Amino acid sequence: MSWKFLRAVTEGEPLEIEGVNVWDQVWRPVPDTWAEISDPIYGQRYRFQVWEMPEASLTIRFAAGEFSGGTWGFYLEDRTSP
Repeated sequence: MSWKFLRAVTEGEPLEIEGVNVWDQVWRPVPDTWAEISDPIYGQRYRFQVWEMPEASLTIRFAAGEFSGGTWGFYLEDRTSP
């Protein structure tokens, strides 16, 4: 599975995925599912947990983790790659 960078934010800074602010929701880890990603600025490799947020009639899935002290990186599945 391939992942594309969405945005880096400080913890609590508003970030919406499909119109839903991630910090206002409960994240549930997808068991045994990790995203191998690269920091878009420095190229450092990370292994971020894949999460789901059940929201009304849809489930939002994303990968997220801390780059450094309170700065989070968010990634979405790249559905354009084979």
